[in-house]
Amino acid sequence: DALLRVQDQERLLKDSLLRGRPILAICSGSWMLWQGYLQQLTLDKCNVWLHKDPKTCLPEDFLSHGLVDAPGHNNRRGMPTFGIDGEVIFDEGIHGLAFSKLNPADTRGLVRHFLESELPVMVNSVHWKAVDPDSVPPAAQPWLCIAARSSGGDDATNGLVEAFETTHGAPVVGIQWHLEAAAMAGNERANALMRFMKLAGVAFASK
Repeated sequence: DALLRVQDQERLLKDSLLRGRPILAICSGSWMLWQGYLQQLTLDKCNVWLHKDPKTCLPEDFLSHGLVDAPGHNNRRGMPTFGIDGEVIFDEGIHGLAFSKLNPADTRGLVRHFLESELPVMVNSVHWKAVDPDSVPPAAQPWLCIAARSSGGDDATNGLVEAFETTHGAPVVGIQWHLEAAAMAGNERANALMRFMKLAGVAFASK
């Protein structure tokens, strides 16, 4: 059931954050990662992570805390799916990405390093929420950074957070679009980022 899945994901993320594991969180997983940081930073009791009784864990809690609406981004007809023989269906580029400076020195983060190209970067888009950058306490902003925002659409769809990452410790990246679908479809830049995160996980497990 959906609630048990969410609770299992919460436990995995909590354990990974406490142990300093590398994390690549995709789609709604990036929401949960963001919420996990907010819970650590603010001890906000509205956070769904603090619910112990499943009867009090309401969907609206999960779908509101630290998130904003994402109008024009829920392209259900373009939901990436995988066929029997492994081909990717509907990995359609719906909007572009604008990569962000992680700090005034313009340090190149992982997302920008692996995905930026001379050509416009287009990504699939099937989400109805996005993380709210204004929900991060100012003290955390130097190390919990927005890496990319949506671009190439109209005013209502531009500027939403599409990726964030940390600048200290093990690599931790939250990505809104389905990076794994792009990788399966042969996108070498997406493949490179996923390989890097896999190797980071292997290195951590070998410590």
